[in-house]
Amino acid sequence: INKLGAFILSIIKTHWFLLSIIGCIILGYLIPQAGKEDGPLHPKITKDVIIALIFFTSGISIKTSQLSSALVAFKSHLIIQLYSWVFVPGCMFAVAFWFYTYLPLVVTQPLFIGLVFVGSGPTSSATCMIMTELAHGDEAVTIFNAVFSNLIAIVLTPFLVTVQIDTTGSVDFVHILVRLSYLILLPFVEGQIIKAVIGCCSENFIRNSNKVIFVLGWLTKFSILVFIFLIFCQAFLENVGITVTSVLSIFAILEVFHCLMIGILYLMVSLVNLCSPISRARIVSIIITSVQRTLTLPIALISIMYSDAPFVGILPIPIIVHYVCQTITEGFLIPIFAKWVDKSVKYEQIP
Repeated sequence: INKLGAFILSIIKTHWFLLSIIGCIILGYLIPQAGKEDGPLHPKITKDVIIALIFFTSGISIKTSQLSSALVAFKSHLIIQLYSWVFVPGCMFAVAFWFYTYLPLVVTQPLFIGLVFVGSGPTSSATCMIMTELAHGDEAVTIFNAVFSNLIAIVLTPFLVTVQIDTTGSVDFVHILVRLSYLILLPFVEGQIIKAVIGCCSENFIRNSNKVIFVLGWLTKFSILVFIFLIFCQAFLENVGITVTSVLSIFAILEVFHCLMIGILYLMVSLVNLCSPISRARIVSIIITSVQRTLTLPIALISIMYSDAPFVGILPIPIIVHYVCQTITEGFLIPIFAKWVDKSVKYEQIP
């Protein structure tokens, strides 16, 4: 019994955020009235405030000074950025479009749009860094690309989504950019400015910056959970139809897709390695950073770009499912990566 309790506690400790997401979805199903437009939470205003808060905390947390620390690894950066922003979105669109065209009962229009958001989103920040550390990868490369990817994603993600989905020109991209500016870009810049000003004036802030980032990280996660709760309240209030079969199908599609992206990238990097050697630690960083996807930006963009759509509650489902897929897959691969990297280090130390 003690072993079982310890095992359950370790699962909760490791995957508390994932379990909290599931809890928010269930809570949205049980008390959807909390998310009514004229309800106590005022979802339209609350969601805008949460989006601004998330990116304000990101502005304070992201250390743009770290961008210069890993500039020398140009080859690794090029592989990661091209794979993340060209290859993965293109493959994801092709897969989603095929299922939407030939199996529309499995991938409906809202799920197709959600899959496009998955492919077009940036890599995660905190998760990538934690996984790279656990896998004994090159943390400098991961930090550089996580920060850079999330910075350019503010404009690049909505652009990619619009190009892939809106073939008729019906989406008002100018209106989207205006909302992006005051809900995402402006709070982010304000966060950067405040961090710079306080950092210059207060040595305590610099000394305790890691504690500040830790607290802001918790605040961001809590904000995301409230945001997900409000989205699913709206979905259940509007009785948007989504079956268990559809969710399981999306899970199967995304799990296979995620594993394929890892496998293809490993083969590509191995070919590059034949011509120009790359360390195992750096290969691990390239793989983790290229295939990870964040929850924050795509879900925020869905609220901005599809706020009045009747199926808005379905759109985040592929993003959340992909988060589950990458958590499971990387949880399995990280110990293997760590042993693989350690073997190369031991081999290099042999006289």
